[in-house]
Amino acid sequence: MSLLRLNTISYVFYFQIIISAFFGSIFLATGIIDYHPYAEPLSDWVKVESWMWVMYSIVMMPLGMVFFNYFVGVKPLILFKDYFKRDVDTLKKNGLEFLILLMMLLVSASILIFIFQKIEKVPLFTLLIDGDVKQAAIDRVSVRYSLGWMDYVKNLFGLMMIPIFAYYSYVVAQIKKKWYFYVICLALICIASLMLAFDTQKAPLAFFVLGFLILQTFISKGIQLKYFLLFGILAILLILIAYQLTGKENALGMFLEPTSAFYGRVFLTGYFAFPLSLEFFPDIISQPTYYSGFPSFVLSFLDIENTESARLVMMQMNPEGVINGTANLFSGYYLGEAYANYGYLGLIISPFIVGGVVQVVHNYLLTHKKDPLILAFYTFITVKWLLGSGVVSFLYLKIILFPLVFYIGTKFLLKLFIKYIED
Repeated sequence: MSLLRLNTISYVFYFQIIISAFFGSIFLATGIIDYHPYAEPLSDWVKVESWMWVMYSIVMMPLGMVFFNYFVGVKPLILFKDYFKRDVDTLKKNGLEFLILLMMLLVSASILIFIFQKIEKVPLFTLLIDGDVKQAAIDRVSVRYSLGWMDYVKNLFGLMMIPIFAYYSYVVAQIKKKWYFYVICLALICIASLMLAFDTQKAPLAFFVLGFLILQTFISKGIQLKYFLLFGILAILLILIAYQLTGKENALGMFLEPTSAFYGRVFLTGYFAFPLSLEFFPDIISQPTYYSGFPSFVLSFLDIENTESARLVMMQMNPEGVINGTANLFSGYYLGEAYANYGYLGLIISPFIVGGVVQVVHNYLLTHKKDPLILAFYTFITVKWLLGSGVVSFLYLKIILFPLVFYIGTKFLLKLFIKYIED
């Protein structure tokens, strides 16, 4: 659990549970943030009840991990210590590794260009070139709902494949320490950053940066405090700069003001969806959402409108923003979606489901070879956990299914390519 030996379990605990849910639930239950507009619709009982359920989840989630490890007969602590001692296994031929990275770079650049050509307006360009903050917010929502089949290309190849390739190149560059590997690594990081930030979202790029902290931890078999602070400060700076670009507040002023949007986003916004869900479902928002996560074609065949609970909460809290296209989802701590979809049963069971899925990924890493590809896959999954995005992605394994398929497919193609070159 040391922050200087960061892994997927400690990352989830410190960056997802403690920062978002733990502090947010205490601030709300004690009335410290009653000034916040999101606290206005909440009754005093819901403020306390949501805190109680967060405490329950903090206890039950690790218990679920312990039970899972006992069931499958894995001792992760012993495996983790052994895994940390190992050296990263890279290809011995630098020329072959260079060809692989060059292909990753060309594929990533092609995907980025293809996606940008298919998008009518790139929100980031609207913001930076035109300077139109309001239109950029509209374009951001439009990108999510108007891409059609291109949305799969964006999500699977743009937002998943390119960051994984960037992580892979970083591991290789840090192990090989050749200038040409660093050049390709820098290019891939730039492409990935542009892909993650093109819709003006603030969090994905910050989490992407934190991924390099995890990689460096495994490469260096632990990390010095100064490097941990460096990556952490860089992630904070990116969020502050993004807020300044998308709003009217000064970045330094937001950092110095405890009630600013920055601190609200870090500690509060990711939590509020849960107490709001407790307040609104099922009395005020009566539309059922238990089918969320089902394949779209199944819902279309059954003529069921697929509206996520996060969307319904946003429609309740900001109907004007939803109508004019500037507001999209009100996502938050996974217990919110668990309750909205499945009631109190969802609150009871969901910590075990989330804990089990997180532990599966951790165990998968510890029982496999320590190479750049699996470290890149593991890191991508870790920074994508986002307990603040709901429970459905954990329940239906969406959060790991596509990356796992991508990992297996990429590993197979790399083996074929290496065999072809060597033969």
